Amino acid sequence: MKMLFVSDLHGAMDVLKKMILLENPSVVLGVGDIAEYWFDDFIIPTYAVIGNHERWLMVNHVRNYQELKARLQLIKNLNVLETGKIYNIDIYKIVGLNGNFTTSINESWKNAIKKLRSRKIKVDFLLSHEPPLGIADLSSGKHSGSRIARDALELLKPRFMICGHVHEAQAEIHDETLVLTLGKGQDGCYATFYDGNIKIKQIKMET
Repeated sequence: MKMLFVSDLHGAMDVLKKMILLENPSVVLGVGDIAEYWFDDFIIPTYAVIGNHERWLMVNHVRNYQELKARLQLIKNLNVLETGKIYNIDIYKIVGLNGNFTTSINESWKNAIKKLRSRKIKVDFLLSHEPPLGIADLSSGKHSGSRIARDALELLKPRFMICGHVHEAQAEIHDETLVLTLGKGQDGCYATFYDGNIKIKQIKMET
């Protein structure tokens, strides 16, 4: 199975379609800010976490997270990852962290991640919009990651942690995990995973 990972498209669904046509993946995994202020249908199965731009949709158009999630689930081929739930895609186990993290969701996330850890399930991919604090999180030379994402990384110790948000592609190995921050999908940045290998790529954009 070939997977395509993307973040921060900010509504550039035409760019995503080019990536899909070029790579022919079985599934897309999005790590937030796929939308700007609207969503189009996806052309292949897509699993995604919510970023800060999707949360702006909540502020402007819906009253709470459950209503936002309900609206997103109406979009063809889009599956929004649930907090603390393991998704089995082919032979891989995937867990997601939604949104930009605030104190109000800190404890709920910690509890969910601790439960997963206590079950001793080996997670293949941890998807997070924000990178973990101090790891593959540089933005204009400054660390800008999330403490909660770092805690989740330390607790779960996945094979891969895939992130976005900072718009600068970078990778770093931390203990057992390759942490990969994808860069800005709107500018053609993405990654593929196939036959056990993950690669950061960029399509040529028209000027």
